[in-house]
Amino acid sequence: MTSVVSLSLDLQQFETLQRLAHMTRRDQGWHLRQALALYLQEQPCLDPVEEGLADARAGHLLDLADIEAKWRKKPSC
Repeated sequence: MTSVVSLSLDLQQFETLQRLAHMTRRDQGWHLRQALALYLQEQPCLDPVEEGLADARAGHLLDLADIEAKWRKKPSC
């Protein structure tokens, strides 16, 4: 299944995309899909963020002083 997305580009981006599509004989959509796939691959996983927000909403919070104390401890190696 595919979905359609619309976006606005400034003139320079649009012209560069047109030139790239022409030079590679690929359509603009192909290049945009490739760029989006790479971008999404580089983004951090959202699951830990959602889990943290759910914990916060449920009241599972840590005391700042406890966290700071943990970071101040010298590592034991």
